[in-house]
Amino acid sequence: MKGAFVLTAALVLSASVIACDPSARAIAQPPVTSDAPSSLEALSPPSTPPEPSTPARGPLFGRRICLDPGHDGVWAPGATGHTRSGAVPLHPTNHVPLYEHDLTLSVAERLQPLLEAEGASVCLTRKSREAGGGGQSEPYDYNGDGRVRSFAVEDTPERTQPRIDWANGFGAELLVSIHFNGLDDPRARGTEVYYTDAGPTAEAGRRLAGSMMTGLLTELRAAGHAVQDRGLRSDAYQRYSPAELRRMIESHAAVIRANGQDPARCNDCYRLFTLGNNPMSLHPATYLGVMVEVEFLSNPDVVEGLILRLDLFDVIARGLLHGIEAYSAVE
Repeated sequence: MKGAFVLTAALVLSASVIACDPSARAIAQPPVTSDAPSSLEALSPPSTPPEPSTPARGPLFGRRICLDPGHDGVWAPGATGHTRSGAVPLHPTNHVPLYEHDLTLSVAERLQPLLEAEGASVCLTRKSREAGGGGQSEPYDYNGDGRVRSFAVEDTPERTQPRIDWANGFGAELLVSIHFNGLDDPRARGTEVYYTDAGPTAEAGRRLAGSMMTGLLTELRAAGHAVQDRGLRSDAYQRYSPAELRRMIESHAAVIRANGQDPARCNDCYRLFTLGNNPMSLHPATYLGVMVEVEFLSNPDVVEGLILRLDLFDVIARGLLHGIEAYSAVE
């Protein structure tokens, strides 16, 4: 994830790719329709993730968990990791550049088999690296204005809705959205976990967020990283400029009203879309979600001291596994 006004080299690269690649441009600019459909529900594409193989009978047996590797290589690449010299190195384990969307997918692909070995059924909201790492289903124009937004902010409703649909279609109980952080200040460091702090799932969300934070910090400390606990945080926070948020609310006013809220006074419109509790989402989440910000890619000391470790993905995956185990053991 990034600060609201940070434009990383990865975003610049992504924008140039979209501008030069006709197929990418076709995705970003769907055919224009003159009239909005009469039913918002009619715009929802089918979302039926395949069933996983029969899980082992471990301590997580029967659990249905979705992993959301944050960002992607076309719509929202995320933050970029630089060394002290300003270079963007390749990770020594899997030789991917230190782009957030590549790192989050690597973590999810390490965590999935660990969860399955414990008996959980697991889905990923993005495809495997071998399959290109893109979304399991493409963004779609569910508000009927003729386009899918692609401006460079953390996430927008139409771009994130397919992830919610995929997890809902899987029947996920829990969703863990995996991110790395980034700010203009290169000294910023530490770990954050976001959850929905209102509504009937607030207490359970805080317990899940706390378990994820404890599990991750424990593993990072065991690996020798000087961790900083930046706390459990509300998923309702201002990460867009006022103009960007106003445009989104205006474009999705009909959806907001259909979800029982007033577009003119929509505090929940600030909430993270992936966790499924933003009224701009066509279909709310049927799962309990948290978003984990592992560390700051924008801090060169963190990049050289932690991100470039050979065992980085294993350390993070173990921490997230222990967090899910701890939550499930007392639920």
